[in-house]
Amino acid sequence: MRTPLWFKLATPLYVIDTNVILGFLKQTDDEPWGSDSFPRHWQRIEAMLSDGRVVSTASVHAELAEWKDRIPDLGQWLKRFESLFLVPTTEQLRWAKQLTNAYPVYGSAPNFEADLMVMALAGALAAAVFCAEKPSHHSPKKPKMPNVCQDHGIDFVTVSEFFRREPVSG
Repeated sequence: MRTPLWFKLATPLYVIDTNVILGFLKQTDDEPWGSDSFPRHWQRIEAMLSDGRVVSTASVHAELAEWKDRIPDLGQWLKRFESLFLVPTTEQLRWAKQLTNAYPVYGSAPNFEADLMVMALAGALAAAVFCAEKPSHHSPKKPKMPNVCQDHGIDFVTVSEFFRREPVSG
């Protein structure tokens, strides 16, 4: 992962989670937002990835890399957008500590790392978490991103809300 040249990028508005990217790239019937069915929507996201208004974390990159053998061209896509996967900053790590103190499972279960780092980066940047999860019952042992964001004052958008804020034209 590289540390981006911030002066070349727009201010990040959103921190995208693994599930949104997979939802578009998997192109299967179990995903509601396949890029083959919603090409202009995916192009909108990619344009915002390219100019830095949408970013993500090194942890999301690691999760996506596990799918390279199952999603054609994912490896090439990850290389193309490598600079959007940011290495942790001190402020992001402060947020991660705050979230882990409230939800200790984030510090003990590796499968929660990407969620933690996405929320922590959004908190550090005053950006919105961009995730396919919906609010639901959650607990300290099984936290849900929308609920955690609400509890900690981090903006959160679902895929539908993202496109309400960032309409697709044409």
